[in-house]
Amino acid sequence: MLDWLTNTIAALGGWMTAHPAAVAWALAWVAALGAAQTAKSLIFPVSWSADRAKRTAQAVAIVVGGAVAWLLWPDGTHRVVLALIVGMSAPTAYTFAKACIEARFPDLADALSWRGVKDRRNCEDRS
Repeated sequence: MLDWLTNTIAALGGWMTAHPAAVAWALAWVAALGAAQTAKSLIFPVSWSADRAKRTAQAVAIVVGGAVAWLLWPDGTHRVVLALIVGMSAPTAYTFAKACIEARFPDLADALSWRGVKDRRNCEDRS
């Protein structure tokens, strides 16, 4: 068992070393999705409509995803263009992740939605 785990970690490390652009892309998406959800949960005013919260969360994801991709991208030649592509694709990744969560964990999807965030923050304000 320990040999399998050691070999798997070594293989994963080798793949990540051989494909630094894929690692940068994945980390940029994770950062973008995390930043959008955190901003929605902590910063957005509760008075905002669902559409305004959605558009602002998308803007946060684009900016954060692009910035992280630009910082981590291994090739400096096309760094700006590829960072823009990664940033612009982050809201689509967010939508896909949300659809996967809704399919498997509908209660979690409700808690992460703007309505769920507003309900939770309104309950905290009353107590």
